[in-house]
Amino acid sequence: MAAQTMEQNIHPTSGSDQDGPIWGYHFVPNQPARSITSEEAVKFLTAPVPGAPDEFVWLHFSLSNAASEPWLRRYLTLPDTFYESLHSDVDATHLEQDADSLVARIHDVLFDFTFDAPVATTSLCIRPRVVVSAHVRPWRSINQLRAAVDAGQVVRSPIEILSRLFRDQAGVLVDIVRKATERVNPMEQRLLAKRVSVSRSELGSLRRMLVRLQRLLAPEPAAFFRLLSRPPDWIGEEELRPWSSGSNSFRKNWPRLSMNRLIARCLS
Repeated sequence: MAAQTMEQNIHPTSGSDQDGPIWGYHFVPNQPARSITSEEAVKFLTAPVPGAPDEFVWLHFSLSNAASEPWLRRYLTLPDTFYESLHSDVDATHLEQDADSLVARIHDVLFDFTFDAPVATTSLCIRPRVVVSAHVRPWRSINQLRAAVDAGQVVRSPIEILSRLFRDQAGVLVDIVRKATERVNPMEQRLLAKRVSVSRSELGSLRRMLVRLQRLLAPEPAAFFRLLSRPPDWIGEEELRPWSSGSNSFRKNWPRLSMNRLIARCLS
C-alpha cells in the first residue's frame, strides 16, 4: 500500500524519463515540507542569495535515468566520493565525511532466507542546504520516510533524514535476527536430541547468508565515532544527539546478529 501511495504522489512532470529528480521537497524550520518540481529545485539551487536560515531541499533521483547524473553535475557541486558510490559494486554499508559533505551508501533487504535475497541500495549526499538520494530500485525506508513527510511530519535538518534511514536499517537487522532465530532454534534442538531430520547443508547455507547480510547491513562503528568526534561545522550538537544513541543501538543490537555462532554450534 505504501509503495502504491508513493507512486501516486510522484509529480506528473518528474518521472524517470525527465531530467532532474523524480521527486523533491522543500523544508523550512518547524513547518511541514512542501513538494517541489524539478524547476523549483533548480531555482532554489541557483539562487544568488541563500534563503531563510536552516531551509533545505531533499531531491531524489532514479539511477535508471541516464539524465540524472548530468543534471546533478550541472546544478550541484558534490564530492567525487558520492559519484563513485553511484557506480560502486561493493556490498557494504558506508558512511564518510568529505569536506563539508556526508556521503552514505545504505541498503534494504527483502529477507526470504535465500542467499540472493533482493537488495535495494541508496546512495546519499548530505550537505547544509541539500539532501540528494539516488537508487535503481525502490527502497522501503525511503518510501516510508517520504510518506511521513507527505503526512506533515516535520523534519528539522538534513542530518535528520540520514539518521532516520540508518535507524530504519537497524530495524531491518533486528527483524532478520528474529526470523533467523525462529528458524535456527528448533534445528539446534533437533540436533542436540540427535535427530537426523535437520539438513546440515541448509544450516550451512543459512550461515553463509547471514555472513553476507552482516557485511551488507552492518555499518562500521568507526564511521559513527568519526562523525561524533569530528562533525562538519554545520551540524549542531543537538542534531548529533540521536546519532550518539544510534551508534549505541548498533553496538548493542549487532552482537545478536552473530547468528553464525549459533549455526556453527549446530554444525559442530
